[in-house]
Amino acid sequence: MKRAKTNIVWLKRDLRTQDHEPLYLAENAKIPYIIIYIFDTNLLQHPDSGVHHLQFIYHSINALNKTLASSNASVSIFYGNSLDIFEFLYTKFDIQTIFSHNESGTERSWLRDKSISKFCKQHTILWQESQQNGVVRGLKNRTHWAKLWNSYMSKPLINNSFSKAKKIEFSYPFILPKKLQKQLEHYPKSFQPAGEGMAWRYLHSFLEERGFNYQKHISKPTESRISCSRVSPFLS
Repeated sequence: MKRAKTNIVWLKRDLRTQDHEPLYLAENAKIPYIIIYIFDTNLLQHPDSGVHHLQFIYHSINALNKTLASSNASVSIFYGNSLDIFEFLYTKFDIQTIFSHNESGTERSWLRDKSISKFCKQHTILWQESQQNGVVRGLKNRTHWAKLWNSYMSKPLINNSFSKAKKIEFSYPFILPKKLQKQLEHYPKSFQPAGEGMAWRYLHSFLEERGFNYQKHISKPTESRISCSRVSPFLS
């Protein structure tokens, strides 16, 4: 069976639909694309990974899928080793380009990225990574760092839009274990709500009201729960 030319948007710390360069580039490449998120088993074994964190991610993806549904798009969730997953996807699709944001994470995420970079070179796949914060990979020193930061932060926001296309259907074995799936589906009401829509609500309430006492309350554990922006989880 001939593999269809396909692009991939690989979501990491960027579970949103707006100001999203990888999604923008994929949408304008005029090649069908799929959107994936990987619960990488190597990263899940790291001490900085916890079930509450994964629950927030999972419910952020669910919110993302509700937004994308009108365009016949959705995020496919994978569980396993990232390299194994991309090797599997290569058997299903003639992958042209992988679009993603670059990530500054742990050593494990860096080793994962190096393995995917090697995979792309072996199969002549373009991996186009977009910057999404002030971190610039590969700098030898901090000379001109402020200039680079200001240059990036001055760029206009991307207003993403999504055309309605034929949904790409495919099956895969890298699914969440039932026990983990059940854990992730559970989300206590006492937790900070996940999803892009909630991110905007938190930001607006901070700018319009809650942030008034930010400077006075930032160092006070109880007061800062209200006066802080609380947008960090949505950004990362």
